[in-house]
Amino acid sequence: MLLQGLYTIEDSTQVDHKITARIKLDPNHPIFEGHFPQQPVLPGVCTTQIGINILNKLLSTHFQLKDGKQFKFLEVVDPNQSEYLDFEITYDYLNTSTVKTSIIASKEQKVCFKFKGILS
Repeated sequence: MLLQGLYTIEDSTQVDHKITARIKLDPNHPIFEGHFPQQPVLPGVCTTQIGINILNKLLSTHFQLKDGKQFKFLEVVDPNQSEYLDFEITYDYLNTSTVKTSIIASKEQKVCFKFKGILS
């Protein structure tokens, strides 16, 4: 519910075990009022969850984070300066209910977030 209205998926493709998606952030979303007033920043936990949500939507699943091996926040995402984020998600099934995944988010062709982990 927290992410409702925060972003819209503008475009997405899925080929084999790779998903690419472009999202558009809503700079007027209430989350930016508290994070942070006068200097909005997309919270890292939201970036992670957006990637998981994209995977769930395109695979018609309900995976949740089980184990995060790597979280790297490389650039601040200010929705007033960068309203679009591009996601590249790769995944491999470990069994029928668990996937190993890598999520990379970029703004204006600069990587701003990297994640590797297990979803189940």
